Amino acid sequence: MARPRNQEARRREIVEATALTLVDRGYAKTRLRDIAEAAGVTPASVLYYYPEITDLFAETYAIAAAEYVAHRRERMLAEPDPFDRLRAGIESGVPVPGTGSAAATVLLVELEPMASRHPVVAREHGAFLEAQEDLYAQALEEGEAAAVFSLTLGVRDTARTLVAMEDGLALDVLTGRADHDKTVALIVALARSLTGATAR
Repeated sequence: MARPRNQEARRREIVEATALTLVDRGYAKTRLRDIAEAAGVTPASVLYYYPEITDLFAETYAIAAAEYVAHRRERMLAEPDPFDRLRAGIESGVPVPGTGSAAATVLLVELEPMASRHPVVAREHGAFLEAQEDLYAQALEEGEAAAVFSLTLGVRDTARTLVAMEDGLALDVLTGRADHDKTVALIVALARSLTGATAR
């Protein structure tokens, strides 16, 4: 690996190597030496930038969560129709096995248990969920304002329900217990029911 010109570049390389290692080996089996090897540096170099390995995991989670939300935002905001925006959100929130979306989901799933013990990860996890809910809430509010939605629940509760449904089924899709397309269709049907939107 070419030596970066500054410390920020080196930190980014270490975070990227950490993400790849976590997806490949899993949180329980990832060790400092694995990350160092993937980054092309010594374990001491990793500890120079991240004296506590949990801080490295926390930063990896924060960056992965921000990139995940940015991708979803781009997909959703490309759709002018409120329900199509919900559908785009659902499609981007259900991982497709064997793709980058699956790897991103695996990475976040591997690191989320840290939220119960690491205050920074807990804060990032809360912000991650809220950011996703905000994307849905925007579409729901626009649908209500245009009188195309009649919500069974409030805006925030509906948004929270959709995100929770995705999170609850993601692992089933990743492990092959559930089919991706059928899972998307199920959550879209739930969205339709919660919003009163007609089928199309």
